Amino acid sequence: MAGPPESTAPVDVRLMADDTPALIGRLGLDKPDLAGYSLGGGAVLHTAALYPELAGRLVVALATIRHGVTGDKRSQPWGQATGGSVAGGT
Repeated sequence: MAGPPESTAPVDVRLMADDTPALIGRLGLDKPDLAGYSLGGGAVLHTAALYPELAGRLVVALATIRHGVTGDKRSQPWGQATGGSVAGGT
């Protein structure tokens, strides 16, 4: 996604989230569950906020996310950005 370890590409959860729909499509997945730890957890949270139609359930551990860190709907309060659909779900 962002590049191999020796890459000079920036490591940013927003960029990872923007890459995720292409990965999901290339793998032929239909609304997969997403899991992430630390930086990956931030990418999962951003992906779910930006592309809720692509994400199934979420498993996130030790991630942080700052309000207003991105533009457009990403800067809205979490419940507004996701249509209020953030929950432990079924």
